[in-house]
Amino acid sequence: MRALAVAAQEGRFETEGWRVRKDGTRFWANVVIDAIRDDRGALAGYAKITRDMTERRIVEEQLRQSQKMEAIGQLTVGWLTTSIISSLRSFRTWNWPSAASAIKKRATIWPTR
Repeated sequence: MRALAVAAQEGRFETEGWRVRKDGTRFWANVVIDAIRDDRGALAGYAKITRDMTERRIVEEQLRQSQKMEAIGQLTVGWLTTSIISSLRSFRTWNWPSAASAIKKRATIWPTR
């Protein structure tokens, strides 16, 4: 097994990933395998610790999603601001009687209820 070989050679192996409990449910685990050596330095065995990190993973994922939503919000505000400024610049050049006439025509094409 790769993990035991790494632990024997380097003294420790650590990884995170999905694991399955005896009842069949999945959980996100942090696994550490330490090589245990005797007084002469010969490999005597291994110690393995598996920690359930599911809650931490959920919180980290929620934080990532929150950061994505914040970034999207900032982009939207930037786009909206640019659109408003652009509209305000063209606002000054409108021919208001023509614009009012166009709006009335649209209202007759698509009547509101």
